[in-house]
Amino acid sequence: MSDIKLRDQGLRRTFAGMMDDNQITKAEVQKLIESTKDGPGLSKTERKDLEKLLSKAGDRFDADAKTSLESFLGAA
Repeated sequence: MSDIKLRDQGLRRTFAGMMDDNQITKAEVQKLIESTKDGPGLSKTERKDLEKLLSKAGDRFDADAKTSLESFLGAA
């Protein structure tokens, strides 16, 4: 998944290595969500990066991980 280029530095650092096993777990999604809490709210860049992950690597998410990220994006 090296073709996924994230613009937000915090998300990029957090995402590094997550695809080594070709799966994204709910615990890893929680780490991604936590990394967005470095400012006053979810920035446009962070939102776009998370949406990019869903669109380009959605098939690599565990079912509960995908649901968790979709819920976060819907509520944020």
